[in-house]
Amino acid sequence: ALPIFMGYYWFGGILGLITCKSYFLLQFATPAFSVWLLTLIAVERLFAVTRPLQCSPLSQHLKKTISVIGIWSLASFTDIIVHGKVTNDEERYYCGVTFSGTTLVFCATNIFFSHIIISAFYAIVCYKLCSRKVPGEGNSQNQRQAEAIKTARKVTLMMIVIVELFRSEEHTS
Repeated sequence: ALPIFMGYYWFGGILGLITCKSYFLLQFATPAFSVWLLTLIAVERLFAVTRPLQCSPLSQHLKKTISVIGIWSLASFTDIIVHGKVTNDEERYYCGVTFSGTTLVFCATNIFFSHIIISAFYAIVCYKLCSRKVPGEGNSQNQRQAEAIKTARKVTLMMIVIVELFRSEEHTS
């Protein structure tokens, strides 16, 4: 178990305990929720590029999908609710939590799997965009193909930036 204590003074009582547990839960569940929303966006983009005339199954059930992501994010860190506590050191109160192996595994799982999914789906999107051919003949077809390549480059750059920002945020957390 890995104990982590806040460097700030806390307050005692039942309200102190509730706010301490809530603080840690939100500190870890909110980024997990954001990561899975980025994954949801990657899935939507994959469907938009690979099946442009079909609606994504996630879009059809958007409220349910976001609810499941939210519940998963909270459930992944319920261990924090159990182990979060306010300790009294002489006259001061401190908010702390002891991480178990289960919490660390869920944290790593959330980051690892979402990163793999995002990277794989964006790689497929980049491949599809870069390998597509614009229909038509002559100069107008060449101009449209050049515009399509330019758009594909912009989209590819944007997806690389998203994945790299995600990776850099993952390493600083």
